[in-house]
Amino acid sequence: MKQIITTVFVIILILYAGEARAGYHSADHNPPDFHISLSELLRVIQLYNSGSFHCAPDTEDGYAPGSKDRACTPHNSDYAPQDWHISLNGLLRLIQLYNSDGYHAEAGTEDGFAPGRRTSPDIPPEITLTVPAFLELTQGESGEVGFTVEFRTYDTDDYTLAVSQTISPDSAGISLSAEFPPEWTGDDTGTWILSQRITGNIPGMYEITTVITVPETGVSDQGTTAVSVVGKSDDILGSLGLSPSAIPISEATDVVFRVRLKDPDKKPTEITVEETDESGSPFRVLGHLANDGTSGDLLAGDYVYSGTFNVVSDTEGAAVFRAKAIFPDVPEAVYTDIRRLVVTRFPIGIAPSDTSKIVTDPDTGHRLLSNEVSVLFAEGTDPDTIEAIAGAVGGTVVGMSYGGFCQIRFPGTGDAAGVYNVMDILRGFPEVEITEPYFMDGEIGLFPPSTLGRGRHDSGSHLRAHCHSDAESRSCIGSICQQYQSRRGRQMGESDR
Repeated sequence: MKQIITTVFVIILILYAGEARAGYHSADHNPPDFHISLSELLRVIQLYNSGSFHCAPDTEDGYAPGSKDRACTPHNSDYAPQDWHISLNGLLRLIQLYNSDGYHAEAGTEDGFAPGRRTSPDIPPEITLTVPAFLELTQGESGEVGFTVEFRTYDTDDYTLAVSQTISPDSAGISLSAEFPPEWTGDDTGTWILSQRITGNIPGMYEITTVITVPETGVSDQGTTAVSVVGKSDDILGSLGLSPSAIPISEATDVVFRVRLKDPDKKPTEITVEETDESGSPFRVLGHLANDGTSGDLLAGDYVYSGTFNVVSDTEGAAVFRAKAIFPDVPEAVYTDIRRLVVTRFPIGIAPSDTSKIVTDPDTGHRLLSNEVSVLFAEGTDPDTIEAIAGAVGGTVVGMSYGGFCQIRFPGTGDAAGVYNVMDILRGFPEVEITEPYFMDGEIGLFPPSTLGRGRHDSGSHLRAHCHSDAESRSCIGSICQQYQSRRGRQMGESDR
């Protein structure tokens, strides 16, 4: 009897592994919900990278790399032709479904599916709210922020989306001017950007809690924005600069901090560097900045106060700092904006490349590395996701430039086509903003990422730097990153420029 039960159980697993489940795609298994998640996409990329796959009823999706048992229905990404291999077209098609807001079964398409949500009255709507974590205002000034509301519904009913906000600890410290209605109706999956103007009235730290609710179902989400209101500084203190802009995690590193006086006639009693949390609340003083050529100051009397301090952090992400200045004729302390020092597990700087991997693109004649690409991820992408995306092409992050570009090294196929295939896969991830080859023939181009199906040389607007040797090509990366970082509008300390 035990043997019979075991046999039946195995048969059920085999059927489950290969058969379509109520219109779900084979990749949609954790859980099946008519949306392709990042982990589900990475699983199919693993099958793609393996070259072939087979039935494996005891795995997460019913398949495994390799050429063994094939007594089940093939994976839905294996089509045109169906040959137990995930082709590049099959993978790009799944990336398209991953980037869409859900998918549904549809006869007559290349794979039997199409982008777009599936109508189902049995699945409740979902809502996600994203708010800015921190805003710093000068007393009397205003700033505009945006909140993102993502709403996903699986039926055709109308739902109310209601927004409420509270301020603590003192609602008089800041004023809110909403440029959106307190509630509106959503009858389809969509995303809304809610704009709001915030005015700083009284110096201090405040929190805005924003809640978005669907009254019909009770589903809700909320987020908190920390607001720091600082006293007026009469524009006498510049931005805080720091160098380097990134340090290795858990490794003590000397960091130079600098701040320039905008008004040379106003001399501070002292300027200190404070380490703060993300809300701008200080929890320790790093040290004093000087302008006398001592204690790490670079040059005496140049109106740039600087100092070198040893910084170490065991927390990956960013350490946050600001400078605090006391002036004898200014009643309140003057603060710079907060500045983030990146703390990363990735190697800092561009790693040396293997010049034997240089190949020539037969279409353009350009020489490029066949096993490396340069990738800029969206700001805030967590390191685990970066490693997972790099791993999707069998790669690892071997370097990180000043501007935040990751140097990703992968096995490669020994030709330019393999590089472009890797770029096409990487561009399918929404976290990837830019990916380009490492050109080694004297010219490096940085382009915005192309959409699926867009030609790899159709670059649109771009920045371009000219280099004249393989060694100089590598050194040019840093300057290009700085150009692009400046173009993105990321804040840099004035002393860094």
